[in-house]
Amino acid sequence: MTDTSHMRVPTDPPVLPMSDSDRWYVTGPEPIWNDEKTAALMVRVGMAQNALVAEMDAASLAIAGVPTGARRMRLSLTRLVTSAALVFEAARLAKENMAELRRLATSGRAPRPGLLDEIGQLCAGKHPASGVITRARKKVGFHWDAAEIGASVAEWGKNAQLIWLEARSDEVPLHRLASDVLAHVLFPETNTPDPVENQRAAAQAMAHLSEAIGLIVEFFTAATYGYLKVIGAERVDRKRADRPPPKQAWRPPVSRRRRSRR
Repeated sequence: MTDTSHMRVPTDPPVLPMSDSDRWYVTGPEPIWNDEKTAALMVRVGMAQNALVAEMDAASLAIAGVPTGARRMRLSLTRLVTSAALVFEAARLAKENMAELRRLATSGRAPRPGLLDEIGQLCAGKHPASGVITRARKKVGFHWDAAEIGASVAEWGKNAQLIWLEARSDEVPLHRLASDVLAHVLFPETNTPDPVENQRAAAQAMAHLSEAIGLIVEFFTAATYGYLKVIGAERVDRKRADRPPPKQAWRPPVSRRRRSRR
């Protein structure tokens, strides 16, 4: 591609790092000027990876703060659905741009052996988590498919008792039957008479989903570093003396009154 960077001049000020960052990668605007299509692709990759990592952080923080009860059930299932849906969309982005992303991923540090084959399986819908990912995105996460949900509701009609709403007095009620149906549709492998087997199958399904998230993040990271190498980005490390001082943890004030001597 023809280098036209010498014909253009930036009109806006430089973007600066956040005050507490200790390393970052910089270039001028030339990578955008010279190849806007690839620059836009890498921004899309960055958006997808930011969303996945933020969702993992939010899920950990939210669930850790609610150890038991109806709120935890709602948080756990909703975060799971959101994570799975993000993986679905991220995998679609990777699949649609696989040739370019593979080229970039192998342009920097050598990717982990097997990574490219594994990401190919995920994008082809052949990963162990693919069923959960597709159901979360297409059936019960954002579309609430009437046929899929109706079939599960009919199954729950076999129970001697159903719970429609429940909560503590200070909480917004959990739609319990809705949550039960959601879990039933997401994890059909857990619908057996054996509660121990159901628990094992659910844990395995969660592990597969976590593996898929890690796989997407790893692939996008490899492609990003490859791109940074191709465009000649410079790594900058903030000097220790230039870093802002760490925030001190709050401590209760110490009484200044002198202790009486005995």
